[in-house]
Amino acid sequence: SIQLQSLSLNLMQKASRSLASPKWFKYSTVIKRASHTYESCKVPGARFHPETCSLGLGYDSKSTTHKSVKHPLYLSSTFLFESAEVGKQAFEEVYGLNGQQATHKTPMIYSRVTNPNILLYEQRLASWDQMTHCLLFSSGMAAVSTLAFSVLKPGDHCFVSRPVYGGTDALFSHILPEFGVHTHWIEAGDHFVAGLRSYIDRNAIEKDKIKLIYIETPSNPSNVHTDIAATSAFIEQELCLNASDSEHKQCYLAVDNTIFGPKYQTPANFGADVVLYSATKFLGGHSDLIAGTISCNEEHLFQQLSLYRTICGGISQPFVSWLLLRSLET
Repeated sequence: SIQLQSLSLNLMQKASRSLASPKWFKYSTVIKRASHTYESCKVPGARFHPETCSLGLGYDSKSTTHKSVKHPLYLSSTFLFESAEVGKQAFEEVYGLNGQQATHKTPMIYSRVTNPNILLYEQRLASWDQMTHCLLFSSGMAAVSTLAFSVLKPGDHCFVSRPVYGGTDALFSHILPEFGVHTHWIEAGDHFVAGLRSYIDRNAIEKDKIKLIYIETPSNPSNVHTDIAATSAFIEQELCLNASDSEHKQCYLAVDNTIFGPKYQTPANFGADVVLYSATKFLGGHSDLIAGTISCNEEHLFQQLSLYRTICGGISQPFVSWLLLRSLET
């Protein structure tokens, strides 16, 4: 009918204006930021929002035997190598042996390391977070604990906003102190940075021993907001002044973005080094899975997190990642 044609034209015009908006970024940027490059996803001159990337980034239906529109579910625990030599090289890269590290060219060896479904979800969420890397975990707490054990060592100090999710509170309050990590709590909200500065000065804490500032914003369950940009500026201006040009940052800012999700808040744009989610909630959306994620840009941190996830067995399951891909689309 004429009315339907008019409505269709109106929607197309709105879509065209949205695609031209500066809020949307080039698809090539998404590919560059993703952990792996897929030539089939490069659309010259096109601009796409992460919502579009969540539907098609990283997968070409023409590449599969049956031309499946949906990415197939890979339940395989192990994967075939072209030769014993290729397998040996892959294991050395995955486990960091002989000074090597895994790249996007490293063949898959075992689903405790990675899996096609998991890898695809990580790519698409990384594009949402506008970060280079993403790792999928078996739960939100698996993600939080892997981050903590990756960056904190005995004698290190970390600061955490309060309130936070109960599991996070228990980890920083009771578990990490058993490993010699000093945890300090600062009230979340408008005065977080001022409280942080005052606490450090009042207790004469060595700034080079502060390795992690962890904030949850909005906080669970109070929905209190903490200024990400102000916290990032504090770290850069007051905690990293004497940092050497090493391959990793002296103090990381980690943001738990579970409540808002990537659709309503992008912590990386405000200076976050690490973005975490309990994917069980907003990202899952259907109350039928348990999962967690970490996104980051720094290569050294990504390799450390990947190794800890592999060794400690915190990776998610292929079917869960397949469900999460559905959730991104819906």
